Amino acid sequence: MPSRADMKRALRQPPPQDRAALFNLAIDAIAAGLEEDVRDCLEAALQPGNTAYRDDYRLWQMLGLANRALDDSAAAHRALSHAARLAPAEPLIAHSTARTALEAGYSATALFDHAARLAPADGSVLMGRAAAQLAEGHGEAALAGLAQVLASSPGWL
Repeated sequence: MPSRADMKRALRQPPPQDRAALFNLAIDAIAAGLEEDVRDCLEAALQPGNTAYRDDYRLWQMLGLANRALDDSAAAHRALSHAARLAPAEPLIAHSTARTALEAGYSATALFDHAARLAPADGSVLMGRAAAQLAEGHGEAALAGLAQVLASSPGWL
């Protein structure tokens, strides 16, 4: 992995033409705590007039993760929603979109339902769905859903 200073410098220059290189730089930089730099770089790269990157769901995902790390749930959700439109069958994107909707205070049960269809055995999706139901005032439905999962798979938790 490049040094923190090298990543910071790379994020402040025009983004590389190679999408995979930009994606990998974003992953490494987020891991190094450079979320603000990643956000700024990706926001510039993903501007409407810049068609070189706009259709790469992974870059939108990284923008969402950078915003989430900066505790900007609404911006994270916007970026991840864009990623989900580009990659509607990606389970991790669907889960991240649902999770950031919940964190931003938006209705999220339907988004968790979609994520659960893509990853039916993912316990964190099922727990997130229950949290969304509870946040939306449907606590009994949340408990019933979790009870049903536990009845069919007692060792689940």
